Amino acid sequence: MTTVLRPALVWKEVRGLGSTWLTAAALLVAVGFVETGLDTVLDVQQPRAGARQLTVLFYVGACALLGALSIGQEFTDRTLAGLLAQPAARSSVLLHKLGVVAAMLLALGGIFITLFVSNLGGRSLLPVNDPDLDKALHHHVH
Repeated sequence: MTTVLRPALVWKEVRGLGSTWLTAAALLVAVGFVETGLDTVLDVQQPRAGARQLTVLFYVGACALLGALSIGQEFTDRTLAGLLAQPAARSSVLLHKLGVVAAMLLALGGIFITLFVSNLGGRSLLPVNDPDLDKALHHHVH
């Protein structure tokens, strides 16, 4: 049996999980600024080791929450019976749900890797105390 992409199912899933994903992404970015110390002084990096442990825990929790909400929202809203009664294979419905969750998890993982894993060992993708950047900024200002 072939699975046909049904945009209505994809859009329904994006609407259902979108606000949760946006909240998790915004919190990851906010914790990234707290971890690097950019929340207090934008020109001085102050590493905070405790924030990294909480960030990993938060990231894992956000991934679990997105996965659970994919099916859980159908139970909560009592729409699972109606969804399964549609003239579509159940495997198709499951693949649409898993596809949207996978895309959201990949995007959340990209944010996590960009902000935190690249910051291990003192390297940061955020331009903090970069002499070349300071020279470039001062050159354009004067």
